[in-house]
Amino acid sequence: MADNKDNAPATPTTPKVRHTDIPITTDIANPLADNAPAPSLTNALKAVKVEDFRTVHQKPCAREAFMAGIGAGFAFGGIKLILRSSVPKATNWAVGMFIATSLIAHEACQYRRMKELQGVAKAVEIIDKKKAEKEALYAEKKAKFLAMKAEKAKQAEEEAKKGDKSSWKLW
Repeated sequence: MADNKDNAPATPTTPKVRHTDIPITTDIANPLADNAPAPSLTNALKAVKVEDFRTVHQKPCAREAFMAGIGAGFAFGGIKLILRSSVPKATNWAVGMFIATSLIAHEACQYRRMKELQGVAKAVEIIDKKKAEKEALYAEKKAKFLAMKAEKAKQAEEEAKKGDKSSWKLW
């Protein structure tokens, strides 16, 4: 008997790539299905849009990473020039340091942001827990207060009934 995988409909998912809005469709059952394009450099270049470069400054951590990369590239290239290296060699080192420093600074910033978001989520969880505890305590105190109030009303009612059955009358 043949497998039923060939007749089963493909269930594509659309996860989002980090920091972009490019949806990626993949077949969970068979990622190398005939309808899925093979990963290639041309497919990757087609996914890059001009709008991505126009809004790069709005991405989290991009400015910090670029500034660190520019500073490191300029400093390292300048030092290479001062140490009597050729201009093309110093430029290559400057560009390499720019790229390496930018990548490292970006990843470090993303790590800090992730830790900060985890801390915020934990703080929200703690605040919600404290709020639930306060509400439970308030509800408990309110229930005790209402029970005491009902008990006092019951005692007052009993006292009133006792007062009606006195042993002597005015006339």
